[in-house]
Amino acid sequence: MVRVALILIVLAAVAASVPGFATTVGLTPDTLGNGNAGVSTCDTSFTYTYTTVGGNVTSVNVGGIADPTCTGGSLQLTLTNGAGASLGGGGPVTIPAGGSVAVPTSTPVDGELVAGARVAIVGP
Repeated sequence: MVRVALILIVLAAVAASVPGFATTVGLTPDTLGNGNAGVSTCDTSFTYTYTTVGGNVTSVNVGGIADPTCTGGSLQLTLTNGAGASLGGGGPVTIPAGGSVAVPTSTPVDGELVAGARVAIVGP
């Protein structure tokens, strides 16, 4: 019984000291950021042309990209089903001058399931 009580006392002491360890970690507020600055977009409207092999989408040509506003940016594509869930996609690819870019899919996506696409551009 004394042994059990001793174990419980040791466990309680260890548990009580854990929050003390967390309080010794210092953060420097000047390295953290916060705010509500607007994020600019280079474009919001695109056209899509799908390349299929055996009924599977293997590449998507994204067109209508604002040129030169988006040129040099990094484009990521997500193919979605009717519920908006991701089926797969491709990228990132660098947007060349000219307003369109071919994006190979990372894995073939069943073309019958594709109902839409989402594009994210970072940069330039």
